[in-house]
Order: sequence, then structure tokens, then C-alpha cells
Amino acid sequence: MTDTNDRQHRSILQRIAHRVMLERRLAPAFAPQALADLDDIYGPATRVDKPTRDHRNLLWCSIGNDDSRDLDQFTVAEAMPDGAKKVLVAVADVDAVVKKRSALDDHARHNTTSVYTVAETFPMLPETLSTDIASLNYESDRLAIVIVMVFTGDARFRVRTSMRRQSVIVQSLPTTALPVGSTALRKSSNTGQGNIVCAEKRFSSAVARTHSLPLCVAHTAEIAAENGALP
Repeated sequence: MTDTNDRQHRSILQRIAHRVMLERRLAPAFAPQALADLDDIYGPATRVDKPTRDHRNLLWCSIGNDDSRDLDQFTVAEAMPDGAKKVLVAVADVDAVVKKRSALDDHARHNTTSVYTVAETFPMLPETLSTDIASLNYESDRLAIVIVMVFTGDARFRVRTSMRRQSVIVQSLPTTALPVGSTALRKSSNTGQGNIVCAEKRFSSAVARTHSLPLCVAHTAEIAAENGALP
């Protein structure tokens, strides 16, 4: 009886969620043409028209849960000889597989985000894309847009240079989630209750490279606030 009641309650919540999505002028489901577009995508993008930088040698880290499959952003930081810090942020290049102005693109642009409710999740992109084809997965070459920022080493810690490039990155070893509160990460992370996911066998080196990230993040937030960004 309990299972039956649970299913009934979930069904009620799902109907409410669908109704609210429509009331907020959001699309609760993918249109048939969007699903047809998905059928035409056979795998990750492997060729690009623009020159591509190879960043597969870097020790990329991602903030996420140990069971996360939708890895859409990686980060790595490097100390430079003059005291400056170089931070690279890689974002999965979904645009390389989803055509601009396609039905899939229209759906993502219309909703702008995945909507999470107790009863159901309404994804911005189909799971095949977000957890596989466009996800920055283990031992898989993936195209990414990499933002490179060099921060000065002085007290103001300003952004000295910034550039955007299309690159190939890869997770070259299995990943494991390591709690932020662990001894190895106490001095290298400031990410609340999240986890840092990084290559287990190269963890010590990855920690050394991410040591500068909290300070970079803090000062970047200050710069954003000074330029009118909302908290």
C-alpha cells in the first residue's frame, strides 16, 4: 500500500511540476525535432575548423560529486616564475556537437538551465549529451573552450591577461572523489561541502597545482563585484 501511495504522490508532484514549468513559459519536454536532432549526433566532435590547442597533458580537476557524470568544467592552476598565477578554466564545447539554431539549441536557449524538482528533473540537454557525448569524461578526448587568465603577483592580484582558445583536453586516469575536509586538501581547497575530483595516482601533483585556486577565486569575485556583478 505504501508503494502505491508513493507512486500516487509522485505522480501528483510530477503533474504540478509540469504545470508550473508551462506557467513559467518553460518547455518540460523536448520537441520531436529536437529528439530527431539528437539521433543525428553519432559521437563527440573530433574535427574543428579552427586551430586547436592540445591541453591533454595538464592535471585538470573538477569540483563535483564522486558519482558525477555530467562533467562540464575543469580547472588547473600554475605558479609562474614572476609570482603570477595562471588559471585555466575548460568548459565543454557543446556547440561543437549541437548545431546553432537547431531544435536542440532552441530548447537549451529557451530554458537556459536544467530545472530540478523533487519529482522530476527537466534537463536543458538530453542526458546522452550531458553525461557522454559532450561530457569531459575519463580517457576520452573532448573539445573544450579554455579561458586562460594570468593574475599578477602583487597585493591587488589583478587579471593581467586573459584569452580564449579552443582546445582538446582529456581525463587520462580514473577519477576519485576526495573530501575537501581531508588533510591533503585543507590547504588547497575552499569549496564548501563539495569534492575535488582528480586523478588518483597524480593527486599530490594536482594538489600542488590547485593550491593557488582559492586566492584566485576570492580576488576574481572582488573584481566581479567592483564591476557590478551580482553576488
